[in-house]
Amino acid sequence: FRCMTDTAPAANGRAGKLLVRPEGLVFGAGEANANRLRVRVEEGNFVGPVSQVRVSAAARPDLTLMVKLPSRASGLPVAVGSETEITWGERECHFIPA
Repeated sequence: FRCMTDTAPAANGRAGKLLVRPEGLVFGAGEANANRLRVRVEEGNFVGPVSQVRVSAAARPDLTLMVKLPSRASGLPVAVGSETEITWGERECHFIPA
């Protein structure tokens, strides 16, 4: 997995943690975003003005992420059980070396 951050890039193959703002994650082709990950939609919850969508990485199902979206009358933009891509920008994440 590779990613671009707004801080100094991690060395190739270096272990660490990637922190991503949940509201910075976008479903679908975010062409302007350098970072992308194929995911499976596990769960979607309406929580007032925000909807929370739990996804798992397609290549590593034990890795889960929570995506926060503004709630819409039309519901979620993705269906539970579907596979899609999430993207995020360099300024929405931070790498912490192990």
